[in-house]
Amino acid sequence: MNPVVPAARCVVLTSPAPGAIAILHLVGDVAATLPAITGRDDWPVGSVRLVEIAGIDAGLVTRPAVDVAQCMPHGGPRVVQRILETLEEAGVTHHAPREVDPRLRYPEAADDAEALTLAAIARARSPLAIDRLLDEPRRWRAGRRVIADADVERGRTLDRLLTPPTVVLAGAPNVGKSTLTNTLLGRVVAIARDQPGTTRDYTATEVDLAGLVVVWHDTPGRRGDADRLERQALAIAERVIAAADYVVAVADPDHEWPVLSRRADLRLATKADLRPRPDADLAIDGRSPPEVRTLALRIRDDLVPPAILADPGRWPFDARLGRPSAQAPPD
Repeated sequence: MNPVVPAARCVVLTSPAPGAIAILHLVGDVAATLPAITGRDDWPVGSVRLVEIAGIDAGLVTRPAVDVAQCMPHGGPRVVQRILETLEEAGVTHHAPREVDPRLRYPEAADDAEALTLAAIARARSPLAIDRLLDEPRRWRAGRRVIADADVERGRTLDRLLTPPTVVLAGAPNVGKSTLTNTLLGRVVAIARDQPGTTRDYTATEVDLAGLVVVWHDTPGRRGDADRLERQALAIAERVIAAADYVVAVADPDHEWPVLSRRADLRLATKADLRPRPDADLAIDGRSPPEVRTLALRIRDDLVPPAILADPGRWPFDARLGRPSAQAPPD
């Protein structure tokens, strides 16, 4: 009896943003799907062809395994959308990458550990994750598939390389938070003026801190005579601060440290070119790119310490890699 092959499923492996090439990964009954979207019946395993895909766009189509195929059209969002619509008409369902077993998405992987690693690399947001992940299959092959407590603790930190942690700036108006943010990003995302209270809402953007991508929040300045809109913005900022992975309290030589609902992870003195502030953990001129890079390195190393990044132990970045030590059978 021939095994039942499930209907094909599609996963878009590339970014939804416009790009040169998109990769549509098909898993399941690709023998029925490929003729429907290419008009050709001869698709032996290992074939690679430049064809018209769904009558929409020319691109490469390959069948690396019996139940796996990939379509690689141009990466315009509308092209991808139209091909997905045609695939759905042919009975193919569209799924998020995490909904399809990595061992089916990456048939070229030597084993489960390598397949799970490739899936993690595809979703990793931080460049620092790549070298560490590339070595994980070797680490997991070398030992028992039991996740020790030390692995779990290490993994909590290293997981920040996959999902960007949140970093929040908090301080009084006009202490230089927006200037610092603009210097860090190299573009104006927050209005920076000498008038107190200019930033009336908090801004959030992803930023690469020397290899660690974080969600960077610049909150509105705190002052006693805030109006209704500012109070609403501050209430939102308080919730962001409470949930943040890292809070930077900001003050300059003329302002006190902000009163926060939690302890700050770093007390940062700005406008260090004017005069020093000895009670700060770090002092910088927020207009100086080299000094702002020093801040970026400090935050990066606090969130993902180099010693943990270089630790020879394993990183349980996927629950399918093993089982907790409490569930492990005795030796």
